[in-house]
Amino acid sequence: MKTLIRSLAAAALGLAALTSTAVADWRTEYPKITFGVTSGENAKDTRARWTPFVAYLEEQLGIEVELRQASDYAGIIEAMGAGRVEMAWYGGAGYAAAWDVMKGNIEPIAMDVSAKGKMGYPSVRV
Repeated sequence: MKTLIRSLAAAALGLAALTSTAVADWRTEYPKITFGVTSGENAKDTRARWTPFVAYLEEQLGIEVELRQASDYAGIIEAMGAGRVEMAWYGGAGYAAAWDVMKGNIEPIAMDVSAKGKMGYPSVRV
């Protein structure tokens, strides 16, 4: 989880850097964004796990960030496709499904990296 938070924090800092450039202030168009997550744990524990990151995003981006939870990736993918979620945490399979549903209109901004520097998910061919 620490690696996840570090990866997301780096992405947030990258987004925050955009706010100080000469680019038109996107915050007028997006005064609030919704960050979607899924989890295998209960809703209370999921909220407790992600609330510090949401607070960090708010501080760095200078806008309100709402946490939206779903019991499976399909809920977050559909919400993102409908424009009700602007940013989400997906695993590899969830991202692939989201890319498919949104016809490629999704951009990854961070990736989980293990303590040993490995990216992605291990798999075994049988």
